[in-house]
Amino acid sequence: MKLTVSLDTITCNHPPRRARRKPPYLWTVFFKLDGSGLSLSPEFELKGEVQFHFTHGSHGNLGTVTVGEAVPISSYLGHWETSLEPIPVPFFDYEMPGILGVVAVLMQENNVSDIGAEAGHQALNDFVQEAIQESIANFSVKLIDVENIQPSLKRYFADQVDRLAEGIESRVRQAVVKSQSWSQNLWSLIDQDELIGYRVWDLMASEIPTGETV
Repeated sequence: MKLTVSLDTITCNHPPRRARRKPPYLWTVFFKLDGSGLSLSPEFELKGEVQFHFTHGSHGNLGTVTVGEAVPISSYLGHWETSLEPIPVPFFDYEMPGILGVVAVLMQENNVSDIGAEAGHQALNDFVQEAIQESIANFSVKLIDVENIQPSLKRYFADQVDRLAEGIESRVRQAVVKSQSWSQNLWSLIDQDELIGYRVWDLMASEIPTGETV
């Protein structure tokens, strides 16, 4: 299954609490768990690597944001062309469907330096990669209901994604502090960049209509 994943626009529904604040910025991570990088061993263990697509940029990557207007998300930030391959199940005439994932984190720029923001961005990338790979390492066929394979498989990875989200903010904050000088950290402490919100999508191949753009 060939896919084009596109985050096209973002809309600001409420003005910032203080008018002097700078525009928000967006971090995105795309990933897939499928037969191009993973296989199921005869012992029913998932082996291999998850495929990731990391994007670039932090401060200013959304441009000017006006309340009530849809702001276009640039292709380098919100676009990924890929494909999903099923994962064959040993000894059975069955294939596990591939899973597509997208993580989008919206931040509000305040006093954190450009270097600090990029350090936080890299920390997000590293954290997502580590968490998803850990979900592969912890995978057990015992967690899957053989009578409802796809729903139980989706539930397992959805639970792993929920766990992933729990530590994002602290990991990013630590990276920002580590990358900045003491004076930059002091200035940032007065008014840190803020997490506005995040969204995680995870879709199995069977949930994506053929020929559609996600």
